[in-house]
Amino acid sequence: MNTPTSNPPVVAWVGLDWADQRHEIRLQAAGSPRLESFSVEQKPEAFQAWVAELRARFPQGRIALALEQSRGAVIYALMNYDFFLLYPIPAEPKAIAATPTCCWSWCARTATVCAPGNPTTP
Repeated sequence: MNTPTSNPPVVAWVGLDWADQRHEIRLQAAGSPRLESFSVEQKPEAFQAWVAELRARFPQGRIALALEQSRGAVIYALMNYDFFLLYPIPAEPKAIAATPTCCWSWCARTATVCAPGNPTTP
C-alpha cells in the first residue's frame, strides 16, 4: 500500500541579494514577525558556514530561498542542499516585469522577505 509522502513544512523564508563582495540576506522564521538582516562574505568558506548555521538553527523542514540568479556559483552551491526550496529570479528587468504578482522577485531584488501575512509591494 502506497502512502502519500508529506512535504516538510517551510520553516524560514530567505531573500538573498548576491554580490561580488558580500551577499545581503533577509530572513524571517515561520511564525515570527521579526525580520533579520545580515551579510555574508563572498567566499566559499563563509557561505558554507552560513548554510551550516542556518541548518543548525532550523534542523527540520525546508527553507524557501529567493535569489536574483538563475545560474552561477551561488545557485549551484545551494543546489547541493536538499533542505532549500530555491526560487531563482531572472536578473533581466523584462523577465521580472513579465512575471505577474511575483513577490519573490521583489524579495530577491531588495533582499527582503515575502512570507504569508507579510506582503511586499514593488
